[in-house]
Amino acid sequence: MAEGEVEGRYIPKQGPTLRALKNAAERKDSRAFAEAAGMMKWFQHSPADIMRAIDWALELDMAQLAMDLAQQGHRLFPQDDLIRKAAAVLSPPAFVGIRQVQIRDLEASQGWLREHAAEYKGRWVAVRGGKLRGIALTLKDLHKQIGLERNTPDMIIVKVLR
Repeated sequence: MAEGEVEGRYIPKQGPTLRALKNAAERKDSRAFAEAAGMMKWFQHSPADIMRAIDWALELDMAQLAMDLAQQGHRLFPQDDLIRKAAAVLSPPAFVGIRQVQIRDLEASQGWLREHAAEYKGRWVAVRGGKLRGIALTLKDLHKQIGLERNTPDMIIVKVLR
């Protein structure tokens, strides 16, 4: 009988085992780990085995390999909750877009500061739309005073030093 045959039937040669991956991970041998992971026949393994391999890849700082394993695991076991979560968390980054912030009346606010800031030396001031919105000795007090308005992109908050 030829190697790989049993009673006339071809039996595929076994690839690396999960034990080989674990040993490479324990030795912190990234190269051996990547090679073994690339040769694994993942369809012969369980979702738990793939999750172990993902964890080991992450422990070895092999993020791309962990991402690849998660995606492959998701293709093989789309109904498995842990694999599905790993695939979502380790999915390639997606560009959503950038929304340019519209700062209204910035010049008016800057003008107000040029003209009036000296009157508030040592204090925190909030200016929006060219108008004073709040004055306080501490930033915390100013935030309390102006509330949620402080989160608007066109609010200028500064401490007047001179």
